[in-house]
Amino acid sequence: MALTPEEARELARLERLAVWLDTKYETPFGIRVGWDGILGLVPVVGEIVTTLISGYLIVRAAWLGASTPVLLRMGLNVVIDDVIAVVPLVGWIGDFVWKSNVKNTDLLRKHLADPETTRRRSLAVVIVSAAVVVAAVATFALLVGIAAWILGSAVYRMATQGF
Repeated sequence: MALTPEEARELARLERLAVWLDTKYETPFGIRVGWDGILGLVPVVGEIVTTLISGYLIVRAAWLGASTPVLLRMGLNVVIDDVIAVVPLVGWIGDFVWKSNVKNTDLLRKHLADPETTRRRSLAVVIVSAAVVVAAVATFALLVGIAAWILGSAVYRMATQGF
């Protein structure tokens, strides 16, 4: 599908923004970093700022006609970035490794080139991710239930039989 000149300019602008956020500078170790990683070193505020900018990128992708599954997948990339970021130390490393904005502009470019294939693949990723989250929550709930049952049994035994 051919882009209009305005859409091509917008896509190029979003790709520049993604590079600025994720891969603008090269470290002496050959790892590319951007302002997402640098601002991520500032607790809370850095993540809020970069998440808002990532959200702007997703809004502009919607303006360019990205389908709902593609937008959800883009949101998932940002959520993964943010979840990694909340873990001390790991979050800083994650900011330098997980390039959600570059992933999202690559996804947008693929969507604009082949919307149906990208929509189907994105829908599959979103469904599998949702299933993993549901399974994780169910597993956690089950473990909490088992722990509560064991603790309750122990307390009951101590109360009825003494220490």
